[in-house]
Amino acid sequence: MEGILGRYLSVFLPFIATVVVAHYVVRSGGAWQLERFGLASLGSRDLLRRVLLATVGAMTIIVSVDALTGGDLFLAPSSRSLFLIGAVLLALVSANFAARAVEPLIRLVRRRLPL
Repeated sequence: MEGILGRYLSVFLPFIATVVVAHYVVRSGGAWQLERFGLASLGSRDLLRRVLLATVGAMTIIVSVDALTGGDLFLAPSSRSLFLIGAVLLALVSANFAARAVEPLIRLVRRRLPL
């Protein structure tokens, strides 16, 4: 169990640290390039919170799929790993597309239903 946890942490913790340090650099940097290209707003705390939540979501998906496949995705990659990664990405993109397609219908139904 310690080896599995160490393997995950050795990948995810450096990524999270990089995101936090990049956020600090953008916030503290007063370079005119950041202002000119509109990148100064990238230093907002709201953006950092959203990026960290997205990272936690991605980590949850990776660990869940890895647990369901017995470690084939990440802990002990096999020839099926690319297929598994593609299937997960396809499922996520499809879910996102379906949610965006159904959203106007849900808004329409909510407006018409008296609550």
